[in-house]
Amino acid sequence: ESPQGKPMPKDPGTGVNPLNPLPKEFGEPEEAPMSEEMPEVAPESPEPEPEPKPEPLTSEEKAKLKEMLTLARVALAERNLEIAAEQLVAASAIAREGEAASSYQRLKLMHELVHNFNRLANQAMDSYKSGSEINVGSSTKAVVVDVTPDELTIKAAGVLHSHPRNKLSVGLAMGIADTNFNDPVMVPFLKAAYLVTL
Repeated sequence: ESPQGKPMPKDPGTGVNPLNPLPKEFGEPEEAPMSEEMPEVAPESPEPEPEPKPEPLTSEEKAKLKEMLTLARVALAERNLEIAAEQLVAASAIAREGEAASSYQRLKLMHELVHNFNRLANQAMDSYKSGSEINVGSSTKAVVVDVTPDELTIKAAGVLHSHPRNKLSVGLAMGIADTNFNDPVMVPFLKAAYLVTL
């Protein structure tokens, strides 16, 4: 027992107090004698081999890729995102190097941005009620008259306009983005992609 009458802590493995009795020279550890042998140095791991460069595209692959990317661009302009996605998936197997890979990546990015624009625009339209306002441009306010799963009807400057939800006018699409999209970093990219792919 300790002088205070409390039991001394014990090592659970050995059942004894590892510090009882204390070493005679309790304090700084003894210095180990210097070994004349140099410590062994672990061998350096070999550098990873560089990945082999992809084979250049054949003329047939180039022609096929050009056709796929052209179809994807047209589908994207027509807002047929499913066809655009199918063509991009098919093109991904061929677009493996150089300018072909760059063209594919650019178009894939545009597709993703337009897809996100449409998703956010549809979420906004789903939230509209009769009387909701959309800021179109700097001074015009469009008032929502009716929203269906396929169509948005608004009143602007005293005139009723009905627009298919998948083919909004440019002004209305930009107005929905300005009114309802709340990510200030991404909104300019989404709007630019929407416009440049029309």
